[in-house]
Amino acid sequence: MPVFTEDQVNSLLKDADEKEVVRAIIKQVDAYGENSKQAYTELRETVKQMQDKVNKSGEKYDEQLKKFVDDIIVRQAAQDTQAKEFVTEQKKRLDEIEVFIQEHGKGLPEGSEETEALIKQFYLETRSVKQEDNKFNRMKDFDYNQQLYTDYKKSLEIYLRSEDKFFNTQSDAIKALSLGIDPHGGYTVTPTMSNRILQRMYEMDPIRSMANVETISQSDAWEILASWGQFGYGWVGETEDRDETSTGDLKKIRIPVHEMYASPYATQIIIEDSARDIEGWVSEQVADRFARVEGAAFVTGNGAKCPRGFLTYANYDTAGTDQFGRIEQIAMGAATTVTADGFYNLKFSLLEELIETATWLMNKTTLRDTLKLKDGEGRYLWSPGLAKDNYSTILGRPVRMATSMPTLAASALSVAYADWRKAYTIVDRMGISVLRDPYSNKPFVEFYTRKRVGGDVTDFQAIKLGIISV
Repeated sequence: MPVFTEDQVNSLLKDADEKEVVRAIIKQVDAYGENSKQAYTELRETVKQMQDKVNKSGEKYDEQLKKFVDDIIVRQAAQDTQAKEFVTEQKKRLDEIEVFIQEHGKGLPEGSEETEALIKQFYLETRSVKQEDNKFNRMKDFDYNQQLYTDYKKSLEIYLRSEDKFFNTQSDAIKALSLGIDPHGGYTVTPTMSNRILQRMYEMDPIRSMANVETISQSDAWEILASWGQFGYGWVGETEDRDETSTGDLKKIRIPVHEMYASPYATQIIIEDSARDIEGWVSEQVADRFARVEGAAFVTGNGAKCPRGFLTYANYDTAGTDQFGRIEQIAMGAATTVTADGFYNLKFSLLEELIETATWLMNKTTLRDTLKLKDGEGRYLWSPGLAKDNYSTILGRPVRMATSMPTLAASALSVAYADWRKAYTIVDRMGISVLRDPYSNKPFVEFYTRKRVGGDVTDFQAIKLGIISV
């Protein structure tokens, strides 16, 4: 009769990784039980034969028979005890296998993404236990041996099935098993956590570092007068009458400040118990986000509740004829590309006194294509900056990269050339303010952060835009 019921067998096989190993152990246990049953049957047959012999011969073997029967009983009891111990030991080993399966996951097909992820996780845990190369930059990318992991799994199976847990330490099995170094206990050895938080990097427009920045402490706008147009004149003789000449216009430029905000929450407990400066981290993240958002607005903002970007202004009605409130667009080359002639055209469209104070601005992909351009003498337009604080140049003038500038495409304003101190003004109203509110939404602490900033073009002659021709 089998030692395990059908339900018990199904339960053991349900989550088993190595089902054949479990079946082999169950078969071994059942075989041992069958052997015990057969031995007991043979003993009973021997006793019956002896009893028949006694009855047939009439000889009195009562005392010898009693002694023989007692001996059989003792032997059977010893066999029963041994069989019980064997079954208990096999069940214990099956439990160990089941625990291992539950902790290391079900079997996965070799070479699959799931298998690779499992092996990589195992190596991470092992390296953490051993304290090997546990710095982040080394832990995030490392080599791992799938064959060594497979050998380890097979060795662990041999270890669990072995009667002698102290077998030869020089064997290949125990050497492979040393890969794990008891991962169950290793889980209690936690790696050292850095007190830094790695920041995700974002590209940012550099307009603030190039433009004119004004800070106001009152009002909601900054204003300036711009002289536009020319005063009239005339040539006269010594005694001739002097007629009245025309005067230039004064234009008022008004840059309102707009409000931007962020309102992140954090629980009081995480602020108190975290090993990191959560409040400082929140402040840094919000400030970084504000800088990126306003930088993009200085380039493409529509002026509605945000700064107005220089790319939003219309072109001149007549090429070369200045118009207040418009920025001239200069054709730079064929469709979807730039040309060397286009850069020359754009540079020398600017006023003479501004040509050598201006800076190029473009997306990094536009700059990438620009690096390949040469003039008529075969010289590259681009020159690398050789010193730490020197920018690379195009036609002798610095070039900066701005992620919000359009990439090369038909009709795209992909390049700007300007004396940015004159061309664009940024207005700050008191910088960034933070209101820490632990009361309104308990148990959360609200970090209500505000910034008021404006921006607009202030000198329309100091900037030119390069357009990719259709």
